[in-house]
Amino acid sequence: MPDALFFLLFPRVLSGLRGFRRLSVGQDGTFQIPGLVSKVVDLQRVLDVIGGLPELGETPAQGPGQIGKVLGPDDDECHDQDDDEFGHADAEHGFTFVFGLRPNNIYANAIHCQRILIVCNFACSVVVLSPSEEASEPLAKSEKSMKTGIVRDLRYLDHVMDPFHPESPERLVSLYDMLDERDMRGQYVPVETRLASHDEISMVHARHYIDLVAATAGKVHTYLDPDTSTCPDSYETALLAAGGMMNAVDAVMEGTARNAFALVRPPGHHAEAGRAAGFCIFNNVAIGACHAMKKYGLRRILIVDWDLHHGNGTQRTFYDDRRVLYFSTHQYPFYPGTGSLNEIGRGEGLGYTVNVPLRRGPGDGEFVRIFRKILEPVASAYEPELVLLSAGFDIHFQDPLGGMNVRPSGFAALARVLMNIADRHCRGRFAVTLEGGYHIDGMTQSVKAVLREMKDETVKPEAVLAELENKADPSIDKIIHGVIQQIKPVWNVFHGS
Repeated sequence: MPDALFFLLFPRVLSGLRGFRRLSVGQDGTFQIPGLVSKVVDLQRVLDVIGGLPELGETPAQGPGQIGKVLGPDDDECHDQDDDEFGHADAEHGFTFVFGLRPNNIYANAIHCQRILIVCNFACSVVVLSPSEEASEPLAKSEKSMKTGIVRDLRYLDHVMDPFHPESPERLVSLYDMLDERDMRGQYVPVETRLASHDEISMVHARHYIDLVAATAGKVHTYLDPDTSTCPDSYETALLAAGGMMNAVDAVMEGTARNAFALVRPPGHHAEAGRAAGFCIFNNVAIGACHAMKKYGLRRILIVDWDLHHGNGTQRTFYDDRRVLYFSTHQYPFYPGTGSLNEIGRGEGLGYTVNVPLRRGPGDGEFVRIFRKILEPVASAYEPELVLLSAGFDIHFQDPLGGMNVRPSGFAALARVLMNIADRHCRGRFAVTLEGGYHIDGMTQSVKAVLREMKDETVKPEAVLAELENKADPSIDKIIHGVIQQIKPVWNVFHGS
């Protein structure tokens, strides 16, 4: 299998590197990087952390010991490359350390190597290019229109909080590896990523807060709240997450994809206008909704949030705005403390916030029953023009932070309920953004199940949804009844309840 290419960049990503020649590593295993005074990369220390360079030096083009190279801005070979190709405008202080890795576990190796360099006080970014990605051809628009879009970018791995923090880059490493599995590879339409502008972020967040986050760029470590911190690249990564969600919205609104999943981080639904919270920096789903209203003139957007934790930031953004119907299921009482039964909006938005607070324990049947008994009737009356989902996979039965019991097939069933709503009311326009989920294997299998459902590779028919609903513990009807009583004055759709 051809080698993939692994780049560590000091301090910026120089994309599109081509045609480099591999040079030998010094006998002492150490590179001195030109232009960085007293900065030495100890290659052996890096290799110890990432587990070495597997299977290198086995091909004629790559003999033993030919494993690395350092390029500085004065390197003749740099100037032989096109400026646009090499990212030369940003390379005044940029140095690229290049070596080959086999694709096996390549993303995990990248993360470990990135972390050791942060420990060594090197600002770095990670890019991994696989030969299959480079060779892929874009699909024709007519073919895309029947596909599911994926927002995916290795720059989302650049945001690193504290060591062992549950919201870690490894979450996306696992998801991106899953997308490269044989049964998933090439099945989804790539949706381009971009940085959100300050004006776009300010649709949801206060300028003083945006400036506060921007000021963290390049700084080793800054706490925004007790659970949320930044590294040198976090600000740009957060802009990229919001931009990715907006592009997912564009894809489904403009028909280049039937539906789309933004596999981005940091997550967003706890972030409020003027503060970070709960691992979240900018509120991606709220920004996506505001973008849809501003660009496409939408007046009715349904946001569903099935994360374990209540989306306080999303609720507060639209609490008095009936252009967004916000529906949340969440464990309660629990972090962040909001999302009680009687929080139903105010003013023009009264009745357009629907909270379903749950004790520990509900699983597939209970969630499906809640969605069908409460959400479906309200959504039918609301007739959304777009359906957005804050998809938190911390309601998975193995999640270390939660107490719910949803399995991958249950997530697929919930996605099918939302897709049915979208199909009935807005030509299938359905965009998803990743929120929580901290049991990495459980999250990965659940995202895979949702993606397969979104693509109609699996289809949960009415009979299956009805069977799941009928298996729900009857005790869940008490909370369903309580929610209905709260919103019934606004939504006259619950006859006999």
